[in-house]
Amino acid sequence: MTFVKEGKADLRSAFFFSLSSGPLSVVGAGLTSLFNPDVFRRAFGFFMLIMVMLLLFRNRIKPYKGKWRYVRRLPTPLV
Repeated sequence: MTFVKEGKADLRSAFFFSLSSGPLSVVGAGLTSLFNPDVFRRAFGFFMLIMVMLLLFRNRIKPYKGKWRYVRRLPTPLV
């Protein structure tokens, strides 16, 4: 609540994320039944291995030093 009072919270994005997260999670759960379970398990296992590698080596990955093309501007607080 403090971030909202200080105007640091992006309420517009939070609203759209909350609207889409519920229905899309149901759709995603329904889509998993369309896949072969063995293929799905292997693909998910491969994804988890990639995530573990990223977490283990995240301190060794060099940050991007280029210039970002998009600058996000938060809306001005209404308070």
